[in-house]
Amino acid sequence: MERAESSLLLTDLSMIPGSVARRHSLTVTSMIALGFSNAVLLSRQINTRCRKDPSLNKSNFWNELFLMRVDVKFLQNLIVNCGLEQFHEMKDTTNSLFFHCVETINEGNSIRVLNATQTLCVLIREIYSKYEALHRPNSEIIDCLIGHDSANSVMKKLSKSIAKLISDDESPPRLRSMALKLCLVICVAADNLHHNILVDHLMQNDFFFQPLAIYLMSRPALRDIHGAESLTLLVLLVNYRRAANPYAVKLSILDDERALDGMGHVISRMLSEFNHAYCNVTTASSSSSNLNIFSSITDMFSNMLTAPTDDAEDVSRLRVPDSIIAGMFHLVYLNRNFISVLTRNHTISTNSLNSPPQEVTHNMLVSFIEYTSFLLSKQHPLEDAAFLALTALQCIVEDSHANNFLHDDSILFRVNLQRPQMRHRRVAPDLLPHGPRLVHAIYELISDFISTHLMRRFPRVLYVTSLSILHRLLCYARRCRLRIGYSWSTLWQSLSSLLRFLSQTELTCEIEDPFSIGLQAVHLFNMFITFGDTFLASPLNYDELYYEIVRNSQVFEKLHVVSVAAARRDDNSSALALVSALCNLRSIGAHFGAHICQWLEDHPPSVSIPREDALNLLRANYDSLTLRLHDGLDHWERCPHERLLPSLISAIVRECRKSFTIESVEQRTILQEFSTIN
Repeated sequence: MERAESSLLLTDLSMIPGSVARRHSLTVTSMIALGFSNAVLLSRQINTRCRKDPSLNKSNFWNELFLMRVDVKFLQNLIVNCGLEQFHEMKDTTNSLFFHCVETINEGNSIRVLNATQTLCVLIREIYSKYEALHRPNSEIIDCLIGHDSANSVMKKLSKSIAKLISDDESPPRLRSMALKLCLVICVAADNLHHNILVDHLMQNDFFFQPLAIYLMSRPALRDIHGAESLTLLVLLVNYRRAANPYAVKLSILDDERALDGMGHVISRMLSEFNHAYCNVTTASSSSSNLNIFSSITDMFSNMLTAPTDDAEDVSRLRVPDSIIAGMFHLVYLNRNFISVLTRNHTISTNSLNSPPQEVTHNMLVSFIEYTSFLLSKQHPLEDAAFLALTALQCIVEDSHANNFLHDDSILFRVNLQRPQMRHRRVAPDLLPHGPRLVHAIYELISDFISTHLMRRFPRVLYVTSLSILHRLLCYARRCRLRIGYSWSTLWQSLSSLLRFLSQTELTCEIEDPFSIGLQAVHLFNMFITFGDTFLASPLNYDELYYEIVRNSQVFEKLHVVSVAAARRDDNSSALALVSALCNLRSIGAHFGAHICQWLEDHPPSVSIPREDALNLLRANYDSLTLRLHDGLDHWERCPHERLLPSLISAIVRECRKSFTIESVEQRTILQEFSTIN
């Protein structure tokens, strides 16, 4: 054991200049005698089962201990290979090490603080992992790490010290980054965020809001380095289980324009970088494909055997972290001041393989819509990520200021919307066309999603949110009497396809509450019927609406039959409401269907009526049509998701664990970055 310790310590000592060793009056022999390595300290405690305090009668023990770098791998293996019984026996040593790490972070110099912070990262992460794998209660973990009696005071001092490190202008970048990493390690230590007692100790004091939300975000140089980590921490703290969450309250009343703009810049930069990388990958894939007949036939037969795959698989590793989209959702939902940030342009530096870095101006909302189209373009979209993006978009369209921006026809943007890859489409994704207003891109995005994801593995929650977005947009257009020159036939056909899909009995039985989704879609049709004269661009649009309804009258009749059967069989309230909502669509189909049958009898041997003749027939028979006025069509409730769903929080926790690693830092690197030892 002594020989192993000597070799380990000699390796570390070789990195320390002689002047430093002389300054602290340390020799190789004295360092070995003191057990001058936290990893070796724990190893000695485990192997000898020594309950004696190693720093007893050694007044300078801890100061000298934290001058040595942390051997992360050795310490990790030590904890992994240690049994629970051994951990219980050395609890006092672990508590002492944790306590002195906190004391060093509070009062030590930069090198000691860095090593102490890294030691805490390893201890918390590995001990939590070990105890959770054995399904041990949180109380045992806290007792092993800190001790029940001193947990509150130690964690309060640790929180205050870390917050000071983050917001100190003189903190070196590596030290500030390690402090943020320690916060993340604490927040994601447990699989379930709400069962993490360490986070509960952090929540008792709101030390972190000012350094995370204001200090780092309002300084461009710092937010470019630490912005993503800071936003992730805020998301985790805002979603903790406390009823009166102080971080959620402070985020909702934040009015610092520089801080809000900084958060928007972080989100916009990550979205823009992803969109730029994805476009580069898909463009390269498209240009390198062979378009001759033989390759096309080969692709056709290979696609018959395997489902279509994404051409840009490499871009999956570049996917924007869910925590960033969650941060955007919370900012939009909680803070009305952030809405103005959505409409601003941010300058982003883009890197390309074939060209030098360029400064490109991006609008945050445009970048977000483009990223949402990427998520929805997947054949089987990741429901958590797509739901998070759609929920954030729903919160945006619920705000009047954001709607003013979306419907402003004097502001022109090019939005690169991605198309879902399907067998009857080209392999390379095309750009979806849209009108001059930004809201047209949202209509096109939702319409294409509705019509391209009608499958047995039905993404119900995505359809519910998508239809809610459409409903809010139509309510705003009706209230403000905005004439929207959009190709509405695309949307009506998508809604009809959805209702046709839901009317299939064998599929309806496999979908959870399909009649509530059908009710949402029928409500949209009733919105067009009742209030279409206030926001449709011309009377021709109104005629085309009735033409689509008559053309799909059989769909509505079949859906009515299925709904009546479900209402009688299961006393289903959604089915009963859908039966009532379908009355206008069925009346239109029956009324104009009779006139069309009469026209066909008068024009033999025609079996169908031309489109223009059908439109003329509709215009001539509006007066004799009787419709029912539905109440509450333009009423909606605000998005209820104040906090993220548990599955989303778990996904963010797993994502954070994979995103960072704890590695040993070479002593020479530390000494070069920290020029003096206090």
